[in-house]
Amino acid sequence: MEVLERFYYLFRVYPYAHSRIRALKKESKVYLWDWSEVTDRAAKLENLVASHLLRLCHYLHDVEGHRAELHYLRDTDGREVDFLITVKERPWCAMEVKSQYSSLSRSLLYFGSRLEIPLLYQVVGEGGIDLVREGVRVVSADRLLRSIP
Repeated sequence: MEVLERFYYLFRVYPYAHSRIRALKKESKVYLWDWSEVTDRAAKLENLVASHLLRLCHYLHDVEGHRAELHYLRDTDGREVDFLITVKERPWCAMEVKSQYSSLSRSLLYFGSRLEIPLLYQVVGEGGIDLVREGVRVVSADRLLRSIP
């Protein structure tokens, strides 16, 4: 895996651990830098968002001077949120990626309140969606990705 990371074929996202959640701490999630190689539509969307969020973390660090890192959330009860961006090791923004919008992610709401995450997003593959429900911004991937520097 390390060789593939060094050749910029893939990158890993590690779980976020905090005393307020019983987090799983060992397993990393793997994403490809060239997300177009992913064949499954939902996995491709998640991979696309992951690469843009990692680029945002690098931007926040290199340009703004913030120590930003990309993680995911998963606890021992099976709740999971695809992405968490931390700034100075504090939760800043959490995102759940879905291919289409049917309802809010209960895991996103749980972790959002438990960890006091200021920004919560549910990113969907459908175009043109941008609304707020229960403090969660539901936004289409195209709109979100256009706004990331």
